[in-house]
Amino acid sequence: MKLWRWLAAGWIFTALAVGQASQPSPTQVLLALLSYYPALVQSWYSLQAARAQLSALQSPVSLSAQGSKGFMEIETPPASCQTNPKSLSPDCVNLPSENTRISISLKLTPFPFGNVQEQISQAQVRLSLARLSYRQTLAVLEAQTLEAAYQQQLARDSVTAAQANVKAAQAVLAGAQLQVGKQAASKSELRQAQLVFAGAESRLWQAYLDLGLASANLSSLVGKKPVPTLPIPGPPSLPATAEPPAVTQARLNLQSVLTTYNQAKHTLWPVAQLSYTRHTSDNDSLSASINSSTLQPTLGYNFVNPGNTAPQNRITGEWQASVSLVLSPAAFKGLAAAQEQLTAAKARLAMALAQVTLQKETLMGQLKLAGKQSALAQLKDQDAEETLLETTEREKLGLVSPLQLLQARSQRAQSSTYLQKARLQVLGKTLDIYRYYAIPLLEVHP
Repeated sequence: MKLWRWLAAGWIFTALAVGQASQPSPTQVLLALLSYYPALVQSWYSLQAARAQLSALQSPVSLSAQGSKGFMEIETPPASCQTNPKSLSPDCVNLPSENTRISISLKLTPFPFGNVQEQISQAQVRLSLARLSYRQTLAVLEAQTLEAAYQQQLARDSVTAAQANVKAAQAVLAGAQLQVGKQAASKSELRQAQLVFAGAESRLWQAYLDLGLASANLSSLVGKKPVPTLPIPGPPSLPATAEPPAVTQARLNLQSVLTTYNQAKHTLWPVAQLSYTRHTSDNDSLSASINSSTLQPTLGYNFVNPGNTAPQNRITGEWQASVSLVLSPAAFKGLAAAQEQLTAAKARLAMALAQVTLQKETLMGQLKLAGKQSALAQLKDQDAEETLLETTEREKLGLVSPLQLLQARSQRAQSSTYLQKARLQVLGKTLDIYRYYAIPLLEVHP
């Protein structure tokens, strides 16, 4: 099944699970298109690879097999061996011209310990980092897509308003030209009408340019498919345990470095091994072994041809116990380097934690300021709307000229555009919080 089907199914299932309508919301429809985005696909498969690596290390059974075939070049025995075939001289012993070896081993991991536990711990860190990277990529792309969609909506509204202003300005200009021809208006009024018309045309072309850029930006994220009308999300309700990715990455880095430090210490520890081999025939043997570094029992079967000959074939079993210890300057230097890395990782985490409060207050302050600016823009827009209504009534009574009415309409359109931009600014500051904490939008606003 393709990735986008998995993601879309997961998003829709989440909405259904929390009691949403059976039809996917506009946000779900829009964000499901992101599954085609290369960065999200890369993060998804990196996450799956990390999961597979961890699953492989946590497997309780590992089976391996090995086989080899050898051929020997043998010198011709002395002539005395041919004259005396029963000679006991070592030079007269018949030697095999080839050998065969087959070994099969079964390694058991009843519980992670030692080196195995450290490898699993590192794999868990890589999985957590991959999961965090996927959430970061998803949160950033969702925020970019939602912002781009609103920018496109704003650009379309601006084009519609600019087109209406151009038509009105054209009508006023035509009226002014007619009145000048009848000497009912001055050339100054004609020039003003021409300036208003030129300004309306300029704003229309700017609106077309903004719409083209906004559409291209959105298409780069979701393609050419139609985009639904979207609701504006509110700020997320952050739980007390919420922390930004920088802190989580610092914690995971500290965990990884601590594991590396433990591995460096363990290289200086002695390793004990105990094994037993049972020879079931001259060619076959069974073995069992365990070592102190992993506590993984290993069962094995070995076949050799040619097999044991007298007197070695009288040995039916063999116990072996060994202890190894490696002490080298490189091992001690590696331990010292791991200690320095551990100190640096602790400092990195402390620095990340120290920046959280300041960054959170900064983001919340910027959102609050954007909200106040949006409220002010709304008051100005209401004032411009009331002014337009008053000017329209006065124009009907002949108290103001059509040019003044056109100017009022232009101011009303501009105030509406400023209001939409202010609301877009609020949206951007809201989405900055989602991006900072790597929170996918559908987790908060399905």
